[in-house]
Amino acid sequence: MGDGEVVLSYNQLMKDLDLKILGENIEKVFLEQDKYVFEKKVTEFNVEGKFVGDIINFLMFDPSTTPPTFYEVSTPFDLVSKKAPQHALVYRDGKCVFQADYTEYAAMRTGIMDALILSHTHKASLGDKKVLLFGSGKTATWSIKGMAALTPEIKSVDYYTLSGRKETFEAMGKEQGIELQYTENWREVLPSYDIITCHTRTEEPFLLKGDISNIKQGAQIHSFITSTEHGELADAFYTKEVDLVSDWPKILGYNKILMRAVENKQIDPEKIVYLKVLFGGSYRQNEKLPYTIVQMGGTPIQNLAVLQLLTT
Repeated sequence: MGDGEVVLSYNQLMKDLDLKILGENIEKVFLEQDKYVFEKKVTEFNVEGKFVGDIINFLMFDPSTTPPTFYEVSTPFDLVSKKAPQHALVYRDGKCVFQADYTEYAAMRTGIMDALILSHTHKASLGDKKVLLFGSGKTATWSIKGMAALTPEIKSVDYYTLSGRKETFEAMGKEQGIELQYTENWREVLPSYDIITCHTRTEEPFLLKGDISNIKQGAQIHSFITSTEHGELADAFYTKEVDLVSDWPKILGYNKILMRAVENKQIDPEKIVYLKVLFGGSYRQNEKLPYTIVQMGGTPIQNLAVLQLLTT
């Protein structure tokens, strides 16, 4: 380990990271993103013409420090393990000054976005909204923890999962003050949900074309899948008749879900609402629309917000 380098474990760092403070810093960095230089590189790997995995590099540069600071988060993903471990590095003055396993932080900064976005789109009405969550893994767990911290009006969430984590997941919800109700027959009650959020690693769309007619008018649908090949919503969900919220304009350069929708003229890229606008207070959801899609692709902006707190 070189001079000035800090290597810390998740447990050493996690106890000092408050979700409310993290949410505030994520908003701050999105609003001030022009101060920094961000890049997201996605490299795909194909065998015999079939997608088998990718590696994502989030690169961040802060010219305001002296000397400037470089941040990097690397994420390899493969279809066999369906795991995406992440590692963070911070460089300054020719040295690696910080490195850590970033996997749990990636889940945290992804999951917290549900509540952060809802706190802006439903400022005064979350208490009477019915929520459906797909998933019970790490990002779904942090989604629930984020709701408890940032949108405490949400007291119950229905969920569906293909994993066997029900008891552990529901116990976590109880600790957070949110009742988690497993809902096997979610399609039968789909028209009752105001908010639907997806935290899965599905290889095929979870919500199908036939589900569109059963979506409640004005509902908000969140999708966080980051694979370059597939999405949680069928392509038919993406239409000019609905609002589309996304994280940043560069998503149109690597997210094949939205790239297909633009190419097929299903959506107008000029009308996408980005988080900088949302967090700036210039957008409120129109509940008279059929529904609103919140399509996240993951950005270095959230990573910088986390790493700033970890290295301060």
